[in-house]
Amino acid sequence: MNDQQLLDQAQKKYGVYRRVTLSNNLFTPAPSFRSQLPCGPAELVREAWREAVAHAPFRDNIGLYVHIPFCSDTRCNYCMYASYTEHTETDRGEYLDYLATAADYFSDPLHGIALGSLYIGGGTPSLLDLPLLDRLFTNVISRFSFLESAEKTCELSFLTATSDKLDLLWSAGINRLSFGLQSIEPLVSMAVNRKETPLSLVSSVIARCQNLRFTEVNIDLMVGLPHETIGGICAGFSAAVRSGASAVTVYIYRHPTGQEVDFIGYNKEYIPSVLAALRQTADKLGWIDTVCDDNTEYQFFSTQKHLDSYALNAYQTRYDPARPNSVLGLGHTAFSFIGDFFRSECRDKAFRFDPASATHVYDLIPKAHRCRLYVIDRLYREGAVNLADYRQRFGRTFPETFARELEFLGALGVVECSKELFTLKADGRLDFNSLCKFFWDQEFLQELAGESYV
Repeated sequence: MNDQQLLDQAQKKYGVYRRVTLSNNLFTPAPSFRSQLPCGPAELVREAWREAVAHAPFRDNIGLYVHIPFCSDTRCNYCMYASYTEHTETDRGEYLDYLATAADYFSDPLHGIALGSLYIGGGTPSLLDLPLLDRLFTNVISRFSFLESAEKTCELSFLTATSDKLDLLWSAGINRLSFGLQSIEPLVSMAVNRKETPLSLVSSVIARCQNLRFTEVNIDLMVGLPHETIGGICAGFSAAVRSGASAVTVYIYRHPTGQEVDFIGYNKEYIPSVLAALRQTADKLGWIDTVCDDNTEYQFFSTQKHLDSYALNAYQTRYDPARPNSVLGLGHTAFSFIGDFFRSECRDKAFRFDPASATHVYDLIPKAHRCRLYVIDRLYREGAVNLADYRQRFGRTFPETFARELEFLGALGVVECSKELFTLKADGRLDFNSLCKFFWDQEFLQELAGESYV
């Protein structure tokens, strides 16, 4: 293949990657590269954990995720997670019984292992009334043991976070709270089918959290929602900071709905301009952006003082090769992973736990895919691949493993490579995400694209 043919094929691939990135919302690393996953019983997942934790490296840094899939009578139309808006007290009670049985079942192989983190998400966990919230801890969380340094998070809504619920969470050992605010602009809340949250309520709830001395109180905001303004986004951030929160996480919604959007301009111009305005606002308030990378899906803001004092083991949603971790997920749509080689997701829709029914999809990830996932993860998290670390981890050099991919990227003129690091020269979020897909599994991408481009 001559240089022109190589360039033509590289450009064709890049064009497909760009289109697939936009049409399939592929702006985050894929948890695996298989769209058709096998389905098996909970027993299969439990035995995978039993086998893994028999080996010392997999006994460390395990997190627990518990999903509470209940929301009030409205569902935010940007939400990607399982949540039910039509439910009764009986339904909620049956689901807590389901979780208790699942916790008893899956905690068996983890007996004697102290977990490093806990995350209770939703849905809206704070929608549970006091008796059910108490059952969550006494019948579910109590099945597991945790390190003293474990970060224990619970998601809440300002609208349902009553003082007695906050008291219960504190007494149950929760040390980190995360509140969803998303936006303070009325038109935005209306457009995404979300109830407005009065700022006076935000301040009073955060004040109660401060009195109880939770280690961290985070407020979530979101950018990319219909009818938002940069001024409104920055005002929401300022309100979150002035309420007394110790951290603000800003999530980037990939595809706005309810308005005409130029997705290329959205990723290349709009998001960077919003983040620049937020960082400027944060700087004026004495806060810093700890991520400071326009290509990621979220930014985490806090003060240096808080960061210096925060010593808890943070919960992570995906495998981190820099600090190898695993997560056990309980509940509907909960995602689990063991290191970088096993993934599973609960597809159960029943409120009665049955370990024999085929309720979990799973994926045993081969080494070739682990190499790819590692590279993609490093590019997303660090913006570069450490070549010495790659060789030590996989026993081959980076150029040996990805000779063809590097040939295509070199033809496009987007490679920056030193003796220590490999990086990509990308022109914005869309370009970065598209270029990263040279390292994705090609059969998977061809299936998504509906065409062959090899």
